[in-house]
Amino acid sequence: MRTTRVSLRHALAVIAAAALPLVAGCDGGGAGAGSRADPWAGLTPSGLEVGDVLGMATQMYDGPRPSPERDFEIQKLVAAGWKRIRISIDWGHVEPAQDQFSWERTDPFIAMLTTAGLQVDGPLSYGVDWAAPDEDDSAIEPADFADYGAHVAAHYCGVIDSWELWNEENIKRFWQPLPDPDRYGAILKATYTAIHAACPSAKVLIGGLSCFDQYTFHEGLYYFVEAMHAAHPDIGQYFDALAIHPYTFIQTSSPEWSWQGEKQELWPDLPGQIELARQRLVAVGAPASRSGSPSGAGRP
Repeated sequence: MRTTRVSLRHALAVIAAAALPLVAGCDGGGAGAGSRADPWAGLTPSGLEVGDVLGMATQMYDGPRPSPERDFEIQKLVAAGWKRIRISIDWGHVEPAQDQFSWERTDPFIAMLTTAGLQVDGPLSYGVDWAAPDEDDSAIEPADFADYGAHVAAHYCGVIDSWELWNEENIKRFWQPLPDPDRYGAILKATYTAIHAACPSAKVLIGGLSCFDQYTFHEGLYYFVEAMHAAHPDIGQYFDALAIHPYTFIQTSSPEWSWQGEKQELWPDLPGQIELARQRLVAVGAPASRSGSPSGAGRP
């Protein structure tokens, strides 16, 4: 039996940009540090709170056993003002056999989060043995995945309002044996249609794309969107938003760093990645965009 894919990446890097007129003044006459002016004097908070702008991707335990670590994480998220978290509703957990749905694992966990005041963004992932033999994700029938998505969306309609389809489907680690924009596009179209029929208010997102894949140094970052479009010219009408994972280069450089090649920019900085993703959306005729958070969920 296929095991749940557990991530090797547990940490989430949260990036925020803020501009504050910081002026540190000192009085004259060689005054010491004790007389330094308060640089924050006269400033008052303004704009949206962090929790209204950012969400958190978490890999907390989602099973039925008591977990002090999970209780601690939820407590700290709430205390810090976070309002949205990203939690996967794995296919194998809710439909371990075809047409046999069970909510015994997911219902208590989702109730725990919503009772704490957290809004859940729910990726739908990954393959399950009966639908993807030999872990061949391209063997999944779009109708089977769409049925799973529709049941989950209907069950949690009014509780979970956004669904990502898969996670980093543009790299081999998460889509085996190889990324398949044609097959993923077919699954996206079928699942988008099924979810909107089951819960019209739900939003359907392209699963968070890795910024590093087989296209990165040729066609550029996030080209997977246009590769889907090549196979499905109407794909822009079958998702409400795009989630991306705008990592820094090999996750070591700063968000402001970019890599300029002789003929093109090989690796944009963070604003550049977001702009490039928007350009991909324009190229496929899509109506919306969204920058997403790093995943954390993975295969063993």
